[in-house]
Amino acid sequence: MADKFKRRNKANIGDIVIDANHPAREFQVDGYSHEIYTDADGEYEEITYDVYDVETCEFLIAFEEDLTVVVKAEMADDYLRSKYGINASKPSDIERKIVDDIMKEFTAKEKALREAKAIVNKAEVSRDINDVDTLLDEINDYKTLIKMFGDEDKKYELAICEAKAKLKELTEGGR
Repeated sequence: MADKFKRRNKANIGDIVIDANHPAREFQVDGYSHEIYTDADGEYEEITYDVYDVETCEFLIAFEEDLTVVVKAEMADDYLRSKYGINASKPSDIERKIVDDIMKEFTAKEKALREAKAIVNKAEVSRDINDVDTLLDEINDYKTLIKMFGDEDKKYELAICEAKAKLKELTEGGR
């Protein structure tokens, strides 16, 4: 199949590149896709790259024609260390912050789910169709509120969890 490709990728995994649409930023190639698309008018070939900003870790999909290779993969670690002070053996401040944020969010969700479960276990739920409709409406309403206003303090998400738990108890009953 590889011999069917007419184009060769200009960047490889680990290369440091610049994207023409973001010329002040450097990215590292995380992966690439080589696609051939065929339709009635002909065959088209495209290479896209999964890249991330070396300073902010922001993810981007870039087209090959927009990329310029700055440093090949085998020299990337030395380049990043000298230019940005990034050390592969020690997590950077931004990596630590990302992990901390993920852990805080995970811990908060875990706590909210435990509390929602406790509330549901204490509640007496009647098994009639109006309750199911009401809970489904409530879930949809909270999702709409999240889309419209966001949910920084996760109170709508918690309410959705509670409603889903009640709904599960109603529909599964004693099973």
